[in-house]
Amino acid sequence: MKMVVVKNYETQEELVRFHAKKLDSLFDITRYLTPLNLGIKGDCKIISTGISSYSTKHGVMSNDPKVIQESEVVHTGKNSMIIGAPASLTERGSKPGKVKVFYPESKDCAEIDLTLAVTAYPEGYLINSGKQTTSIFGTRNNAYFSSIGKRNFKCSSADGARVFPSTKAVADYLEKKKDIFRYMVTEYGYEFSVEPTCSLFAESLSDIPQRDQKYLDRLEQLLNEINADELAEDEPTESGIASDEEIKAEALKRLQKLNVMGTVVEGFKRGKLFMSEFGGILYDLNDKAAYAAAEAKSQGLLPYAVCRSQTNIGDMYTILAVSEDKEDWTAERPNRNGECVAFVYNADHPECSNYGTVVIESANGGLIRTA
Repeated sequence: MKMVVVKNYETQEELVRFHAKKLDSLFDITRYLTPLNLGIKGDCKIISTGISSYSTKHGVMSNDPKVIQESEVVHTGKNSMIIGAPASLTERGSKPGKVKVFYPESKDCAEIDLTLAVTAYPEGYLINSGKQTTSIFGTRNNAYFSSIGKRNFKCSSADGARVFPSTKAVADYLEKKKDIFRYMVTEYGYEFSVEPTCSLFAESLSDIPQRDQKYLDRLEQLLNEINADELAEDEPTESGIASDEEIKAEALKRLQKLNVMGTVVEGFKRGKLFMSEFGGILYDLNDKAAYAAAEAKSQGLLPYAVCRSQTNIGDMYTILAVSEDKEDWTAERPNRNGECVAFVYNADHPECSNYGTVVIESANGGLIRTA
């Protein structure tokens, strides 16, 4: 359900607001408006709202620069868009044209001295996963729950997230799927919370409609159960020197748990390594990455993944690898928060290369280093 607010673009006077069950595009807004909505009298039909482009951000659609000050996407037609648009629609010279109407009796079209600022925003609630999504451009945003499939637990940015119409609907769903959400917490370090779809609907859960507030206690209890820290049982520490087969099996286990693309896993089985950079995009090893992997091998490690990070202290290659000593495996394995010990090679300052704790996340089929 979307709330649609129509204002006079020049004066910002609100003309009408209404709910639309499904609104895919502001270019289709004419079918929701009547001449009387806009204060136009007489027997006529609105045939154009004058909107030539609009922005989308976090589920909000608007051609009003007062609403969306910056945007990642600007729609310039029903099937066209611009990625990474300037901060303001006004800067693009996209001020809407005047409203056009058709008079059936005289079969004339006329422009009305009115330009429209239209904003449509979703009303409801999102489940924040506590993780972030990474675009192919490296942009990071909060990751929200999208769906549960037969094989995958899917998250996306707010634009593609599942919108729940009420807090009761969220609580009912979390209770039904509690075991799955709990598994994502214990295995992958998720930390779920619930928030309004956008600030135009509510700034926080304390501002939500009265009808939804009565379910907040139940929602909080469910989230506490799902997010509860698990008491770690003492696991027997592995010891001894691993065989080549055990080392490779351990590397495969880590790759699969990191949720990388199947191509990476199959490549490793055949002795091929991939390098991730630019938001997790996969590449063949460049010369520096190959050298870094060889350095790790010379120290008795079996590399299974490479992450490249270009930083202000050098071109860094993080080598995830398995050592032959099983006692080191607990520290080397990425935990549910992505923390692990890795060999980091600084291609610009090789003398600064060292082992250290890093944080790794899956993104776009590959991996990114976030800390």
